[in-house]
Amino acid sequence: MSLNVQLDRETMSSLLSLYDKEQAYGRIQSIFNNSFNIEFPEGLIHIGLVGGSLSSYGININKDIFNKLIGNCTIGDIVVYNKKIFTFYTIEGIINLDTKEIKKVELKIPLVDQEIAPKDTLIYKQLNNIDFYKYIGLSINNELAFVINTLTLNCSNENYILKEAINYLVGRGKGLTPSGDDILMGYILALKAYKKEGNIERLLIPQLNRTTIVSKSYYSALFKGYISSDLVTLIEYFEERDISKVNQAIRRVQAIGHTSGYDMLFGFYLGLKNIIIRRS
Repeated sequence: MSLNVQLDRETMSSLLSLYDKEQAYGRIQSIFNNSFNIEFPEGLIHIGLVGGSLSSYGININKDIFNKLIGNCTIGDIVVYNKKIFTFYTIEGIINLDTKEIKKVELKIPLVDQEIAPKDTLIYKQLNNIDFYKYIGLSINNELAFVINTLTLNCSNENYILKEAINYLVGRGKGLTPSGDDILMGYILALKAYKKEGNIERLLIPQLNRTTIVSKSYYSALFKGYISSDLVTLIEYFEERDISKVNQAIRRVQAIGHTSGYDMLFGFYLGLKNIIIRRS
């Protein structure tokens, strides 16, 4: 069964560590038009809608219960988790979300066949046609140009060069997932898919106190090998020869957030370019 078919019903990421606990206490951390985050001591849980992208640390629920929650919850509301039931204490009263029957979906990063050259894939060719500088959330300047060259050309994982690039990108930009973080996550994802991540995670982890809790949650999932469903599909299409399917997968990532999708795709593209240069 394809991942897209599985996402037509209520689903949750197999990563969710909260499900190893009997009980936990949290609060609503942030609310958007089509999703919200709950903060627990164990980390964030992202609640979204069936049919949308399933977050690496998320649960997608049906429209009726989602609309009830989004219409009544406010930031700071208490949420209690007990035996797979979330109880929301809102100003309008108590709302329960029972997740016992929700299907877990595997969102581990697919590994690309090492024989597949990135430059020969439709994914890379289509990304190469995008003028990313029109869409990413960071303005191009000399510092960013240096970072881009570093990420693209660095083939030996020199600590001091990578550290400069990481220092520039972590936490840089607006929003709950700053553009610099999204670029870095896309970059690391490409390297992980090809088993070429080297020591970049070790250099990045000490810098995470400079970014948002939402970015930290996505980094944490990525380091454990988990990503959102739309990114899983993107990598699964590395061998796809149907250009319409490839373009659809790219468009779904582009639609994430205000610029987050383009930022992640840009980082992913830079990671693929790095792998191409390593092989040349």
